[in-house]
Amino acid sequence: VSGEEATYNLADNLTVLGVCSYELGRIEKAEAFDRRALALHREVAGEFHPRTATDLVNLAMIEAARSHYAEAEKWFRKAIEAYRANAHAATGCGASIKAAIVLWKGGHKEECEAECRETWEFYRAMVESDATMADVRKQV
Repeated sequence: VSGEEATYNLADNLTVLGVCSYELGRIEKAEAFDRRALALHREVAGEFHPRTATDLVNLAMIEAARSHYAEAEKWFRKAIEAYRANAHAATGCGASIKAAIVLWKGGHKEECEAECRETWEFYRAMVESDATMADVRKQV
């Protein structure tokens, strides 16, 4: 196993530990795991890799659990940018929906609606540009 592959595997394992800690209610521990995973994923995969984006979503969820909605929104926006940069439509839309919920809970209803509209337009454009989806639409 190369050094880079070992780092990548470590980052993935830290992400899993972060999720497990979050689910157990150990928010501080989850944050520590997720921040370390994020640093390693950025190092070996780059800022816009889907696994880096997953770490960003995990950190956003931690901040939302703390009712720190403005901070959660920042993490979500970075994640959405990463997903969209790699055309991960379904995952990006999932992150966008979570971000919209955080905006709503934080009292930013207009921003929530704007995020939902933007997500819909992005997803629609992705589906329309996907050749496989175009073939499915022709058959329906």
